[in-house]
Amino acid sequence: MNYQRIHDAIIDRARNRTLQGYRERHHVIPRCLSGTDKSANLVELTAREHFVVHKLLVEIYPNEPKLVYAYWMMSRNISNSKYIRDYKVSSRDYDRAKKLFSKVSSIRQKGKKLSDEHKQKLRDAAKTRKSRIPIKHSEETKQKLSALWKGTTRSIEDRKKISEGQRGIKKRPYIHKKKPEPVQCPYCNKIGSPRGMYNWHFNKCRNK
Repeated sequence: MNYQRIHDAIIDRARNRTLQGYRERHHVIPRCLSGTDKSANLVELTAREHFVVHKLLVEIYPNEPKLVYAYWMMSRNISNSKYIRDYKVSSRDYDRAKKLFSKVSSIRQKGKKLSDEHKQKLRDAAKTRKSRIPIKHSEETKQKLSALWKGTTRSIEDRKKISEGQRGIKKRPYIHKKKPEPVQCPYCNKIGSPRGMYNWHFNKCRNK
C-alpha cells in the first residue's frame, strides 16, 4: 500500500477547502522532521482526518519516536478543552499504537542510567505512595500459594530489606460507612432511605 500517496491526497484536499466548525491544525512536514510553523506547512483537518494522517505518518516514518507518541496519544481518544476527539478508534488500531509506543519507549530507555538523585526521588515517592487495594484471592489460589511457600524461609538479609522497604509507607485506614438515618414523608407517612424518599416523596409525593 502506498501510504505516502494516501497521505498526500488528504493534504491536497485540505488545502482546497474551508472547514466549518471544529477543526485541528496539522503540520504537513512534522516539526520533528524539521517542519516549520509557516502557513505553507499548515493545513486544517477534521479530528478523524488528523488521526488517519498520523496513522499514515507512522507507517511512512516507523523509526521516528515523536510521531509514534503522537499516534499513541490520538489512539487514546482523549478529549479536553482544546481537542474534541469525536472519532472511534478500533481495537486493532489501539493495539498497534500501544505496541509501537512500547517498542519505542523500550529502545529509548535501554542502557539509560539513572542518577543517584533520581533513584533517591523514586525511593521517596514509593515510601509515600498510598497502599494499593488488597487483592482478594479465591480459596484455590490461597491453597496454591500456601503450598508454594510451605517449607521455605527467608534469609535475614531478605527480611531486613523487606522491613526497610515497608518503613514509612502509610496504610490506608478502613472507613466504616455509616448507614443514613431513614426519613418519613409528611404526606403519605412512608419511611425509607433519604436518597429514594427525596426523589419520589416530600414535594413530589402523590398525596401532597
